Amino acid sequence: MYPESEHTAIERAIGDFAVAYGALEKLQEQGAEDDNRELLLPRKGDQKTGLIGEYWAMRYARLIFKGTVTFGHHSQKGWDLKVATPDEPIRYIQVKTASAFGEGKVSPICEPTVAVKDGDKREMPNYWDELWMLWMNERLLPEQLWRLKPENITFDHARLIDGSRCLTGKIIRRPGGSGSECFAWDKAEAVTDIRAKLGIA
Repeated sequence: MYPESEHTAIERAIGDFAVAYGALEKLQEQGAEDDNRELLLPRKGDQKTGLIGEYWAMRYARLIFKGTVTFGHHSQKGWDLKVATPDEPIRYIQVKTASAFGEGKVSPICEPTVAVKDGDKREMPNYWDELWMLWMNERLLPEQLWRLKPENITFDHARLIDGSRCLTGKIIRRPGGSGSECFAWDKAEAVTDIRAKLGIA
């Protein structure tokens, strides 16, 4: 179990980052209003959203799974979290995150490769069992998590990227809003109280 002081330090840094992020977003918006001058900042866009989303996803995964949850490496293109639970097959989770600072679009989601067979110890880089789509507010705190299985995602109009069929430009469903139609939102498990479950006020 990780000491609460570690979580406090991480969440304080996230809070400070959210304040700075908001200030930079306003400066970017002001610069975008005048197309006739040389810009000092690029157009709006998320930078560290995925990192922060994976922190919240890791905390929640460690809460709900009775086992060991670890991060993937850069070679694991399809999954971000690996869940090893006694007497159960290893589970791989892909995490996609968007925040109120952006439009809700996520990086490409590629169709998982053939499932790992029982007893197969290989960690297939493009494989995943669940897609977790996390929406964060302007304080970069989790507001809604959608958990989807591969069968709840339509890859019919995916494009090929490095030999894999991938969905691009898709949008997470935010609280009270809508998301891309390729996701079967009515079949997804929706979690709205992550912080309460973690015992955070």
